Amino acid sequence: MSVVAQRSEQMDAEIREISTSTNDLARRTEVQAQNLNETSEVLRELTKSVRANASSVEDAHLSAQSAQSDAQASGDVVMQASQAMEKIRIESGKIGKIVELIEGIALQTNLLALNAGVEAGRAGDAGRGFSVVAAEVRGLAQRSSESATSIRTLIDRSGAEVENGSSQIAKTVDSLGSVEITISEITSQMDSISSCTQDERDQISSLNSTIEEMGIVTQKNAAMFEETSAACANLSSGAKDLRELTQQFQVSDTSQRTDAAA
Repeated sequence: MSVVAQRSEQMDAEIREISTSTNDLARRTEVQAQNLNETSEVLRELTKSVRANASSVEDAHLSAQSAQSDAQASGDVVMQASQAMEKIRIESGKIGKIVELIEGIALQTNLLALNAGVEAGRAGDAGRGFSVVAAEVRGLAQRSSESATSIRTLIDRSGAEVENGSSQIAKTVDSLGSVEITISEITSQMDSISSCTQDERDQISSLNSTIEEMGIVTQKNAAMFEETSAACANLSSGAKDLRELTQQFQVSDTSQRTDAAA
């Protein structure tokens, strides 16, 4: 019986040690579970921030695309204006040639009228009526020449304005081209940022899921440790009962030996 008692005491000591270790593991597991919960909460907040950033990046991306479309549309309008200016310049050149013809005709008409007036003067009274007509023709030629000169002046001014406008349009086209290139670069950068943000969000979401799973496993482990601790307590109680019973047997056996000796 003494051997049983010793083994009971030894088992009780081992069970208490196991129980102590199990309780310590349970406490640590609970702390770990709490830390995992806190980490998971932080990751959830981080996920919200990343999603908000992704939304902002997407809005900026859409704005950049809209600006690029507007710049392209403006470039098309300016190009159409440039083409219209070029047509005006060409038509002005045609009008200038017509004015040259009018000036030539007016000069020839004026010379013919002068000659006709001279001939009418030589004809005396017979050519008086023709002289009046020649004077009227000469006046008409003079007015035509003056009108042609005025038209040429206006065309020259218009041509200068067209050239100036064409120069300004060319500068505008260059500026819009630079703006469009810059916006295109920004759009490309936004695409890269959006892609990186999406990857970051996916990775954080995956990490959050992993930590949540770890939290669940840790909580299960804590429950198992608590059950193990309870089982150790039951074993310790059983070992104590066994030790007490062994002691009772030892007392009974000693009494019987004493009685037999007497």
